Amino acid sequence: MLQQSGGEALSHELTLLQADLIFLGGLVENAITKSLNSLTSRNLDESQEVIKEDDQIDKRRYDIEDHCMKIVREFAPVAGDLRRVFSSLLCSQELERMGDYAVGISQISIKMGPGPTFKKLVDIPKIADLSINMMKKSLEAVTENDRELSLKIANSVFPDDDKVDELNSSIQKEMFDLMSKESKPIGIRNGTYLIWISHNLERIADRATNIAERAIYQAGFEL
Repeated sequence: MLQQSGGEALSHELTLLQADLIFLGGLVENAITKSLNSLTSRNLDESQEVIKEDDQIDKRRYDIEDHCMKIVREFAPVAGDLRRVFSSLLCSQELERMGDYAVGISQISIKMGPGPTFKKLVDIPKIADLSINMMKKSLEAVTENDRELSLKIANSVFPDDDKVDELNSSIQKEMFDLMSKESKPIGIRNGTYLIWISHNLERIADRATNIAERAIYQAGFEL
């Protein structure tokens, strides 16, 4: 049986590390999607599922950290390989925090109860779609081996972050306007909850932006 050379073995481990990161991204995307579905459908059982399944995301994040430490310990990577290892480490942390925001949305949804939301949800699903797309593109950028393509994909993330910020500001203004005219405490409470949900989605977008910036650094370009 032929043994792999040190370079081949390192390349294999980096490929596995990329696969781990992509898998974690899939878990996080599912958590965000389910948290929004549960919010719009008022399916609180689905909210509970997101909370319970967060342990899987946490475990995968720490598995990636262990894998990174193993690669550093056994192969002592340098230059581009070392950047890729530490980028994977940092990106796993960003993804895990996105999962926490999905949990936060689910917890808020449960607090709101099974009844209808304060108002019909229009802009919040838009922010969710943008944030999920940003996460997917940033993850694609950081796991892309072609430097120029990675840069192109990463740069496509930043304009969407501006759109998310604008929508979040719009939602906050609308909620404050509606709550100022609301006489029922439950309406004011649920309006506040929607502001929190919008904030969580905006933070997911910020984390995706961090990953896109990390992809640019990993590829060896200046930010």
